[in-house]
Amino acid sequence: MHIVYVTFEFPGEMPIGGLATYISNISNIMRGQGHNVTVLTLSDKQNREYILENGVKIIALERYRYNGKLWRKQQTRIENIVNAMRIHRKLSDYEKVCKVDIVQAANVYGVGLFRTKTPTVVRLSSDSVIYREAERFIFDKEQFEEKLRFEDWLEYITEKRADAIFAPGNIIGSIVSKRIHRHVFTIESPFYMDDLKENTEIYHKELKNKKYFLIYGSLQNRKGTRVIAESLYMLLDKYRDIYFVFCGIDYGINKNGAMISAVSYLQRSAKEYDGRVIYLGVLPKNQLIPVIKGAMACILPSRIENLSNACIEAMGLGKIVIATANAGYGQLIAHNENGILFQRDSTVAVKKAVDYFLHMNDAQKEKMGQMAQKVIGHLDAEHCYQKIIELYETVVRNRESGI
Repeated sequence: MHIVYVTFEFPGEMPIGGLATYISNISNIMRGQGHNVTVLTLSDKQNREYILENGVKIIALERYRYNGKLWRKQQTRIENIVNAMRIHRKLSDYEKVCKVDIVQAANVYGVGLFRTKTPTVVRLSSDSVIYREAERFIFDKEQFEEKLRFEDWLEYITEKRADAIFAPGNIIGSIVSKRIHRHVFTIESPFYMDDLKENTEIYHKELKNKKYFLIYGSLQNRKGTRVIAESLYMLLDKYRDIYFVFCGIDYGINKNGAMISAVSYLQRSAKEYDGRVIYLGVLPKNQLIPVIKGAMACILPSRIENLSNACIEAMGLGKIVIATANAGYGQLIAHNENGILFQRDSTVAVKKAVDYFLHMNDAQKEKMGQMAQKVIGHLDAEHCYQKIIELYETVVRNRESGI
């Protein structure tokens, strides 16, 4: 089968997030199963085509950016529409010279907005409505589920036109299913650790012999950075030998309408203990893995998640994850069995969860870590492959049958 993945981001072409990680992983898995795989992605670089060592073909289109004088929202809308048209044109031309069996497109930024003749599956990598509203200082998920803007309609149309839709996370899947009145399948993201050679340089330089909690992923309101910042002082004051380590892009904190640096907000919140708040920036995976392994536990305080790659990675490495309840982590974490859940946006709940962890004995921690790793076992490459190839084959079969 020849599969084309249409994406907004891909490693080496755009600053990577969860979507890029997923596309890289699933491309490797599908290629490893003998399928022909092409990735069509936007890029911060010039147009180019090349083949990776694993045989995956990359078609990168330089991302169109509007240079006129308009409000930022208007510029973004123009950019998304133009980029969607360019992706459609490129995909249509590619299909004329190369048989494609199925296209899997991301729902974000309109990259899958325009359909070609090839059967198309859409994966919900996020939901712009909920993710945007989760950046507010105060967030009420239920209040904003149906609040659509222009850019949200690009996702809405993309999702409505698809032959089939799936999401890695139950929460995002249920929100979108309710909005578009279509069934959304659940296919969880794979835990895929390629054969990388770990680089321990950053770990040894910054963290060796330190006891620390790791918070990794982008730094922003949606990811719960604010609630961690507002919990830091009381935790650092109570536990004088513990550090808090942060990895990820600093997108800033929206505090009552004003954007401020997330890192500076974290450090100011720690007051005289700011020396025990360590920001490592964005680390490549070969440097990040040793940092995860060296942590006492990972704290993931997001307000809403699809299915967190950070959570999957940490649990897959046998780490205890302390995460937000009712935010998507419950799909993987059973409270006090293979991880710890706490109430969203509550500094008191964060402190109680950390207290609980630190008062567990070594045997309890070891057992919880083992249970975490066991849960992630069903997200192996083979399990993911079987579920997604079944969906692909069903979609192709239905299209051939005229269903």
